[in-house]
Amino acid sequence: MRLPFDWSRWLNGQSIGVGLLTLLLTWLIMVPMAVVIWGAFRDGQPGQAGEYTLMKFVEAYQGTLFLTVGNTMIFALGAAFLCLAIGTFLAWITERTDAPLRPLIYAISLFPLIAPGVLMASAWVLVLHPKIGIINVAARTLFGIEGTAFNGYSMAGMIWAQAIDQISLPFLLMAAAFRSMDPSLEEASSVAGARFSTTLRTVTLPLLLPALLAVFLLVFVRAIESFDVPAVLGVPASIPVFATQVFLAVWDVPQDYNVASAFGVGYLIVSLFLLYLYHRATRMSERFVTVTGKGFRPRRMQLGRWRWPLSLLSLLLLTFSVGLPVFVFTWTSFVQFYQVPSLSQLQHFSLDNYRAIFELPHTAQSIYNTLLVGVLSSLIIVLLAATVSWIVIRSRVPGRKFLDFLSFSPIAIPGTVMALALLWLYLVVPIPIYATIWILIVGFVGKYITVAVRSTHASLQQISAELEEVSTVSGASWGRTFRSVVLPLMAPGLVVAFIYSLSLTFKVLSLPILLGSVDTKLMSVTIYNLYEDGQYPMLSAMGVILLLLVLTLSLVGAYIGRRFGVKQD
Repeated sequence: MRLPFDWSRWLNGQSIGVGLLTLLLTWLIMVPMAVVIWGAFRDGQPGQAGEYTLMKFVEAYQGTLFLTVGNTMIFALGAAFLCLAIGTFLAWITERTDAPLRPLIYAISLFPLIAPGVLMASAWVLVLHPKIGIINVAARTLFGIEGTAFNGYSMAGMIWAQAIDQISLPFLLMAAAFRSMDPSLEEASSVAGARFSTTLRTVTLPLLLPALLAVFLLVFVRAIESFDVPAVLGVPASIPVFATQVFLAVWDVPQDYNVASAFGVGYLIVSLFLLYLYHRATRMSERFVTVTGKGFRPRRMQLGRWRWPLSLLSLLLLTFSVGLPVFVFTWTSFVQFYQVPSLSQLQHFSLDNYRAIFELPHTAQSIYNTLLVGVLSSLIIVLLAATVSWIVIRSRVPGRKFLDFLSFSPIAIPGTVMALALLWLYLVVPIPIYATIWILIVGFVGKYITVAVRSTHASLQQISAELEEVSTVSGASWGRTFRSVVLPLMAPGLVVAFIYSLSLTFKVLSLPILLGSVDTKLMSVTIYNLYEDGQYPMLSAMGVILLLLVLTLSLVGAYIGRRFGVKQD
């Protein structure tokens, strides 16, 4: 007997809302990707007639396939290994040892999280330039080393700059892993007579293996999609990677969106494969649970005489990797011409570069554009993320798992591919946002909603559903409950998501450099243009302004989170 279809399950308000939200995310994420894949198999430019062909793949990869893939893998693997090693070491120092100055180490380790990638990459040019770099000048002056000791325009320079740019990510994730690991297992090994190195090799590392593997793959994916470092250090050295190949195919004249799409498809396949490995690694973590209900209490390792040496080693590492480039571009922002920093230059310090920056025709507009795009896209991201999290975690509406998948999928889409996809889409579809602020907002929302959803998921899971039930029983609508109960309780997570999303709009170069126009240029693109023109003092001044803006907005966001979040007695 055929049962009647239960339409009420699908036509209630929540189901319609999920359907509309799914359609929105599909348009923001999946439709652009489909357009890129379609364009890779066509020989016509956007809006033009064409035939289906495989020749664009031949044009893209003929003679450069192994070089491009090889460079991309070497760059990403090297940066991921180095980044994971440094981040894990700093996390171990701050979370598992009694080393002094841990708060300072923690604070400096988070700085790359907000520093724009193009700014830090440009700073490494001043540090590692073969002729004028501060390191090479010091090597020649102090140690008599002739030639180039360290060359930033090389694969090694790219790997180093990318690793430092991303150390905050493995630092934060491994710090969480160290906090969650029961130290009694290591203590048992020590009591049994094992040396520190033996305990580290046989107990600590095996327990951390799933976390290490997951973080490594995540950093690897981030390195694969990185554009800032390859553009600043790789392009002048003729070291092609996927990210710059996509950019150059669109940027160079004549433009060839089909060849760029062919590069983008290969780029996307690699990212999806790495994302699959990441999911496998995170599922393994359940086999290594060590935090149980048996009186778990984290304790710090007593370093004894090694307390100060390890702490100073950490600070020395951070001083060279983070402090030196920041010092160089801050110093350079006050001089008229770039020179290796010396005390004699102090008498020539001035604010001329800052005045010159604001005399450029589009500086004020780029600052306004950056603030507008950053604030609007971050607000939209946070609102969408909170709604998606509530539907996935609280409701039982059909389709919520697919919605969760949609919100997570942009992590596998490189920034240059997303930008290329939006160019294709809005050159073909008659929606008038091409070359406007709105295409930048659409790009940032589609690409970075993943970060906010992960944060809001974690916040909502800590809130009891009983609080919402009380509001509903009292007669409040879902919208009133969501606005008055859920969002205030989620405030800490929402603030974190907002600040991080905002920092990405200041930090990322791959989206705005392809999607922006003269009138919609962002500050990161202005910095890159100044780098191309060799205007290092003005570039440095713009970088200082950008950093101050990010720090100010982050502090304001943190204040708002404390002001309107949940209060504790």
